[in-house]
Amino acid sequence: NATGIVSARRVNSGDYISPGSVLFDVADLSHVWIMFDAYESDLPYLSQGQEIVFTLQAMPGTNYSGKINFIDPVLDPNTRIARVRVEINNPGGKLKPEMFATGIVKANLNEYNDKMVIPRTAVLWTGKRSILYVKQAKTADPIFKIREIELGPMLGNSYVVMNGLNDGEEIVTEGAFSVDASAQLEGKPSMMNPQVSQTSAMPGMDMPGDSKSNTSTSPNTTSLNEKENTFGASGNCDMCKERIEKAAKSVNGVSEAVWDLTTKKIHVKYNGNQTSVETIEKAIANAGHDTEKFKAPDEVYNKLPECCLYRK
Repeated sequence: NATGIVSARRVNSGDYISPGSVLFDVADLSHVWIMFDAYESDLPYLSQGQEIVFTLQAMPGTNYSGKINFIDPVLDPNTRIARVRVEINNPGGKLKPEMFATGIVKANLNEYNDKMVIPRTAVLWTGKRSILYVKQAKTADPIFKIREIELGPMLGNSYVVMNGLNDGEEIVTEGAFSVDASAQLEGKPSMMNPQVSQTSAMPGMDMPGDSKSNTSTSPNTTSLNEKENTFGASGNCDMCKERIEKAAKSVNGVSEAVWDLTTKKIHVKYNGNQTSVETIEKAIANAGHDTEKFKAPDEVYNKLPECCLYRK
């Protein structure tokens, strides 16, 4: 005997049944599991028994809490996430299957107490390097210089800085991509060109583009075989960012790839003899993210974590 809610009916009036046939699925919703998606970078700060506070989209303003009972020991190879299970009582039956929940865990980070924290918008990514722009001291006009830094864990909309930045220094927190674009146009060290020869800088030379020069699909050739291009790629969060960049850099010939969460565009640097923009876009689409020319397969898109579903 079982009591609960009939969640599925597997028989209709007039059907022939045999011994052992399943007629109904019955669910006991007095005690439920809440399944969270944890990205691999979050796993070092999660442990069984840790308290998690979560909210539901269906009931905004109401906080629930529970303890982590299980953390999946294996990552999904496509989404790079592990499932985290929280078990709680549901006496009023308010928690229902397939509801969307967002949880917050407070982790103890005593080892970072003496470290600096900066806004996430200040950081430009180039895959292997994390860089930002630092204001130069004692200059009549504001001058910013690129600098490579070492980042620690992400704290909400901020990052912990492990090395590369000193107390009292001023950094660009908004518009860092605009500063970097200006540096590239002037032939100075930038995100995609950290080392620029003196002959590459040509002050006073105006290089206007054609009518399409301000679009995202006009490539810029920086050497005989090396090219750069910027194009749109759909996504919502940092998980999307890492997945998009990883897909782009998996293409043979791509040396660097940087996706911007604000503009929803990715800037790639690649060898034109080895690959093409179309090949890079296909790789990103096959990872679950629509691009300007290719749509991600529905079966791949539907497997993305809830926070990455951008077609809503």
